[in-house]
Amino acid sequence: MKAFVCEMCGSQELVKQDGMYVCQHCGTKYAPEEAKKLMVELSGSVEIDNSKKLENLYVLARRAKDEGNSEDGAKYYAQIALEAPNDWEAQFYKTYFECMQTKIAYMDSACVKLGNCLESVFSLIDQNIDDIEAKQDNYLKISSKCIDFVTMVMDNTTKHGKNYASSANQIEFMEKHTRGVVILLTKLGDELKKWGQKENTDKLLENALSSYKLAYSFSPLLEQNEKSVIIQRIQSLDPNFQVSTSSTQTTSSGCYVATCVYGSYDCPQVWTLRRYRDNTIAKTWYGRAFIKTYYAISPSLVKWFGHSRWFKRLWKPYLNHLVKKLRDEGVSDRPYQDRKW
Repeated sequence: MKAFVCEMCGSQELVKQDGMYVCQHCGTKYAPEEAKKLMVELSGSVEIDNSKKLENLYVLARRAKDEGNSEDGAKYYAQIALEAPNDWEAQFYKTYFECMQTKIAYMDSACVKLGNCLESVFSLIDQNIDDIEAKQDNYLKISSKCIDFVTMVMDNTTKHGKNYASSANQIEFMEKHTRGVVILLTKLGDELKKWGQKENTDKLLENALSSYKLAYSFSPLLEQNEKSVIIQRIQSLDPNFQVSTSSTQTTSSGCYVATCVYGSYDCPQVWTLRRYRDNTIAKTWYGRAFIKTYYAISPSLVKWFGHSRWFKRLWKPYLNHLVKKLRDEGVSDRPYQDRKW
């Protein structure tokens, strides 16, 4: 008995469609004359030459990755992972592309899933690559993809969140859906820190600190115990990092972020926030300490994500809510000159 065998993936599921033979597993198409060359004799056990199978799967998987095709990327990298279970690229991108296809209701779970794979993926890189620079490059590639994923999650979350009529409901929705992002960023920081310390690589440690600080930038949407965990991690790499434990932390979205959101440093909303910063927060030593911490973090935050649509969609309902609260309490929105403190 004879059967067709796809030379790309080894599947025998080739079906004739519109005069071509199409592999139902990987989608490769063959003309009739090409298909004849793929026929193998089936007698008892089937022996198929898979010598080029992995090579061809990598071509398909990397092409899907470059094109941003999550469906094909997840499919081909999953096949590679079965053939080469110790391949870090397959293990990471299989999970990454699966998570990229997640629906909005399960974005938090997808963040946790991606974060959970990082420890084993980083270990695979360490076990199978000897060159330190090559290791670092791969660690940083993973870091970059995780940030891309965070951007996608926040973009979709904020798009969906704007469907809520009230700012309070939008904020509640954001709080629910950013916790997974914080978990992912924290786990990414943990792995970058661990391997940065092992390899004595400053670049990895810098990225670890950036990942922790980015997680901390979502602090207005987190519980105090969640903030404390992130602060401890930041201080493990930057002992001079200090924040206030006062409730005034919730006013942290002051000037850099507000200027980015509202488009100007001199506008009524930012005048209100600047007044509150100078006349209330800055009156105490711990308030001033917190402001200094905020200004150490927010420029990088705006630099990384200020151009992203999700960034403004995330922070605008929170800032609108805060500005309204301050105005109701009598804080003016008239033109204002900053105080020196």
